[in-house]
Amino acid sequence: PGAGLDPAVRTIADRWRDAIARLCGPDGVPSFEHTAFRFETMAPVDNGRWREPDAAAGIAWLAYAAWTRWEHPSHLETADRCLRSLERRDANPAYEILMPFGVLAAARMNAEQGRTYDIHKFLAWCFEPSSVRPGWGIIAERWGGYDCHGLAGSVSDGGGYAFAMNTFVTAGAL
Repeated sequence: PGAGLDPAVRTIADRWRDAIARLCGPDGVPSFEHTAFRFETMAPVDNGRWREPDAAAGIAWLAYAAWTRWEHPSHLETADRCLRSLERRDANPAYEILMPFGVLAAARMNAEQGRTYDIHKFLAWCFEPSSVRPGWGIIAERWGGYDCHGLAGSVSDGGGYAFAMNTFVTAGAL
C-alpha cells in the first residue's frame, strides 16, 4: 500500500494479531472452528449453523504481508500460528475463497523464511470438495453442454453455480 494507507493497514494487521492471540490454546495454535470474530468483544462468534476455518489462510496471508512491510516479529508469528492451525487439520477447511491465500503465504514463507509448510496439502484443498461446506470448491463438470471445469462455486446448491470473482481471486492468488 501507499504510505497514506500504512496506518490503516498496520492497524488491521495489529488487530488481527490480537484476535489470533485470543483464539490460541495453551500450545499457541489458534482454533478457527468459528463462524466469525467480534472485535468489539475480542471473542469468536458461533452461530451454530456453519464455521469458516479457512479464515486461518486469509489471516496468514494478511499477517505475512504485514511482516514483509514492517518486519515486526508479531506479524510473522501470527502468520506462523495461522499456518500451523491449517497444518493440524486432516479435513479440508475451505468455506469459500480464502485457501489460495494460505497456499501463497505458505509457499512464500517456505521460500523466504525457511519454513516447511505442506503447500501440497493446502493446494489440494483449493481443488477438493470442502469438509465444512459440502459441494463447494472448484467445479470439475460440464453443465448444460458447457465446460465448467476450473470455476469456483458449488456443485450442489440449487443444482450448482459458479462465481466469476471467486474464480478470478482463486486464480490470482495461486
